[in-house]
Amino acid sequence: MFSKVSVIIPALNEERHIGQCLGALSEIDRAGLPVEVIVVDNGSTDRTVEIARQAGVRVLERPGIRIAAMRNAGVASSKGDLLAFVDGDCVVKKDWLTSAIKAIKREGAAAVGSFHITPEEAGWIGRTAEALQSTKVGSRINYIPSGNLIATRAAFEKVRGFNEALETSEDVDFCHRLKEAGFKLFIDPAISSVHHGAPKTVSEMFAREMWHGKNTCTVFINDLLKARNRNLILFSGINLVLLLSMLAGAIVFLLAGHPALLLAAAALYLALNLLLAIKDRKKTRYSLVSLFFYDIIYGLARSASIVSWALRSIFSGKAAKQ
Repeated sequence: MFSKVSVIIPALNEERHIGQCLGALSEIDRAGLPVEVIVVDNGSTDRTVEIARQAGVRVLERPGIRIAAMRNAGVASSKGDLLAFVDGDCVVKKDWLTSAIKAIKREGAAAVGSFHITPEEAGWIGRTAEALQSTKVGSRINYIPSGNLIATRAAFEKVRGFNEALETSEDVDFCHRLKEAGFKLFIDPAISSVHHGAPKTVSEMFAREMWHGKNTCTVFINDLLKARNRNLILFSGINLVLLLSMLAGAIVFLLAGHPALLLAAAALYLALNLLLAIKDRKKTRYSLVSLFFYDIIYGLARSASIVSWALRSIFSGKAAKQ
């Protein structure tokens, strides 16, 4: 079915994990196929490039480009008809590739992969995120995380790879375009990869989700008719409205002593997150308290990303006119 596998690894200052990442790839069951590994370095100032070269893999040095362009550059210099995208802080399991190939054959999918497994040292926030992601299996999914994504070259080339105009959400956009082109996606937990760079604190999770949300609105607006990211935009927008209402209520309370707006907005905000946590609890059987606080942190980060996107759009527009 396939003649060669190309593993593409974008990296920037990954000396803590890149050795373990490459070591695991060297030990995978290759299903009798030749496997090439290409590290695309984004201008690391640590020992990432040195470690990768010592491991005997090919290194492309591409400083200053976005991660979508890094992955595309790796594909452009590769020879495989099966493309595997792995992040430099991820460690795959021994049967990772064979599980991916089995899923492609069994499901007739053009792209497969799975959610990331959180390392043992991750705190409650990381374990809660994994519990939520672990419910997203099978073919009724919107996207596969690009840190653990395997796709056929034919499908990749059909949709022209990752959108290099995007800083984040490039995997969401890529997977949406695959589905719109008629290709099937499938998430199989057997395609297992541990994400050692997963957020382990509340501040790390907030920063990651705000970063991931940087282009959520861009993907949505680029094609309004297809309504990509619709549910996420709706969730983030409602959160933002309630947060702004609480802020307005706090100002009214401080200036006039009337707490009604503040109390109403706070009650709606807490009720929203409690309802989401209850819904998540039914799917995951995970701690309701953990889910509740995770949803609050996630909503805060995604709301902040909308504000950041709006400010960037306004000021970049002004800059362009000057």
